Amino acid sequence: MPDLPERVVRMAELEQAHRHRVDLEPYKLARTGQWLAFAVVIVVFAFCGFLVLNDEVVTAGIIAALDLVGLATIFIVGTRGSDPKAEDPEPSEPDE
Repeated sequence: MPDLPERVVRMAELEQAHRHRVDLEPYKLARTGQWLAFAVVIVVFAFCGFLVLNDEVVTAGIIAALDLVGLATIFIVGTRGSDPKAEDPEPSEPDE
């Protein structure tokens, strides 16, 4: 089989390309989630603007405040698991 080295190299190249695609998938999913969250926030604030124009200022203020609190909570809690590929380190045993 004279073409064996070329086949092995080609197999390694295909495996590497596949690995790179698979490694990027969690980041693409996170990016999609960020865009969807941005769209939801814009819609909520537009709705609050509509409420203000219809003299429902208190209701608009409550909804906007809840939206901002939710955003702050997501940013604070979300940073704990910001790396989708991160794994929990194994606990180390104490030296005796």
